[in-house]
Amino acid sequence: YLSFLDCQVLMTDPKVEVRKWFTKAISDPDVRVKYPMFVELIRSFHYVTLDASDKKNFGVLDPIIFLDGFEAKETAQNIIEQIYDLHGKDAVKTEVLKTLDAVIERKAKGETVGLMHVVDHLANSEDPTIKSAGELLVQMVQNSILQLVFSYGDADAINLNRKVTILEIAGLDLPNEDDDPRYYSDSDRKSLSIMIGLAKFCEKFGRRSHDDPTAIIFDEAWTLTKARGGKRLVQDMKRVGRSFKNQLYLVSQNMADSETDDDKGNFGARFAFDNDVDRPDILKTMNLPQTKQNEEMLANMVKGQALFMDFYGRVGKLSIDCLFEEWREAFKTVEKSHSARAEEELA
Repeated sequence: YLSFLDCQVLMTDPKVEVRKWFTKAISDPDVRVKYPMFVELIRSFHYVTLDASDKKNFGVLDPIIFLDGFEAKETAQNIIEQIYDLHGKDAVKTEVLKTLDAVIERKAKGETVGLMHVVDHLANSEDPTIKSAGELLVQMVQNSILQLVFSYGDADAINLNRKVTILEIAGLDLPNEDDDPRYYSDSDRKSLSIMIGLAKFCEKFGRRSHDDPTAIIFDEAWTLTKARGGKRLVQDMKRVGRSFKNQLYLVSQNMADSETDDDKGNFGARFAFDNDVDRPDILKTMNLPQTKQNEEMLANMVKGQALFMDFYGRVGKLSIDCLFEEWREAFKTVEKSHSARAEEELA
């Protein structure tokens, strides 16, 4: 529906699934014959795949490139601390912050710089502790997905001039939503650091103009609350809509990821599908009493049913039906299982 409106749309696709299902839908011979305008619409979508194995993508999410001042510093610090724990390492942290200030100042003077200049400075330090930290960061960045956010500042900007852009990230290995952060692997931490850069990139997209409407669909939003400074990033993204013509859609597996206690009222509407481990948060977010009856109501919802809160705070249960067979194929995320078919028949 957003593609029909007068706005630019940016959708993130961390799992690289959207293109697969859209392409499969319009490859169906019957769909191509019966719904040519739908096929034309889907073909108009612009896909950008951020692949760290392709040098042209190095640094496209480097915060020092597309952000300035304190925003660049704060985001860069969060990215570094996501992959390297600075807690209790005052000497290293001080040097990181001082170097970030120096590199960002060089950028303000017109130099081409990026996060790798910070890492190189640490690796060349005469202090053995700082040097060791820098060398470790160099090794972590080399030949890894981190090259999307660590660069020397010479990356080309992503083309966001199309009506609908779907931003894919190849090779992302996100942790499970319920994994304990204490036991994240290096791959998990690297992937979450990429999500930090991606969130700030989306926020900047939403702030491009006071006059031109934009919409951001941020999938796997739960990853932000797991990342360093992630809750602050979610709040920043939501607040863009107050002064810019931006709509933000956060898609997450957990209601608690969408709103914090000190940030109430920034959402206009909410959809909540049942999740047996998330029912208390669903009821809380929907302003419904924590009663056995309400929990049973959630438990009895079938696939396609959700709680919906409208712009006036009214809450009700609704069933979502896709009226168009070609849309239904495009919206798939998995092939239908036998249990799903049985549940549909019982409903």
